Amino acid sequence: MNNPRENLLQQIKLFGELGFEAFELTLEYPKALPEKIELKQKIVRDLIEGFGFGVLAHLPWFFEATHPYDSVRNAYFQEIEKAFRICRLLGVNYVTIHPDIRGFGRSHKKKVESLKDSLGFLSEKAGDYGLVLGVENMDEKIMPTDDLFDVINSFPDLGFTLDVGHANLGVNDTKHVKHLIRKFRKKLRHVHLHDNKGVSDDHLPLGAGYIDWRAVVDCLKRIRYNEAITLEVHATDSDLLGYSKDKLKSYLDGV
Repeated sequence: MNNPRENLLQQIKLFGELGFEAFELTLEYPKALPEKIELKQKIVRDLIEGFGFGVLAHLPWFFEATHPYDSVRNAYFQEIEKAFRICRLLGVNYVTIHPDIRGFGRSHKKKVESLKDSLGFLSEKAGDYGLVLGVENMDEKIMPTDDLFDVINSFPDLGFTLDVGHANLGVNDTKHVKHLIRKFRKKLRHVHLHDNKGVSDDHLPLGAGYIDWRAVVDCLKRIRYNEAITLEVHATDSDLLGYSKDKLKSYLDGV
């Protein structure tokens, strides 16, 4: 996944040099805004084609699709549609959204209902652009698993993006990750991998936290998962991204 605070073209080249097969484009302020990418779309497409990359996309994590003010929520929808247009231009077919829901004094039931309304609209809009919208799990305090399962299964076209790091927050137990893999297996379309110590969303390289990666990968292999995996490692040293890639490959190869 690109860092939106860094030069996108340089990062795409880095991913190619590190031997990745695909990358996830996070369409965020300041350097990966849809408007900025559109201005250099030919160069971006040429790089993608040159490296033979597959491309997925991620909407800004701070977008609140369930905001109680209609005018604010509609503004988010307009920005999301800009992102959908860029996705179509770059050949993306799967895009992930966070189900972040702030309270604003509403009951949890009301927040979940609002999320369903927004995701139903956005999933249909994504389909207009040839995209599948995927919903990412957060920690249990933000969105309990049963509620997320209900939301995603309310719409046949919605996918599920498993974020293993998020699943470990407040739990620090691989059993929960494996539970998510089994529960959502029919909807699972994408996976995010990054490590932490169960307390904060650190986005560490694989092995720098407490997650049992061999157990996670073995569970994915048991359900015959064969879609994309993004290393969502937020490290300034690119060697750590390459290290995480090599660690993941060793687990996939059963080494």
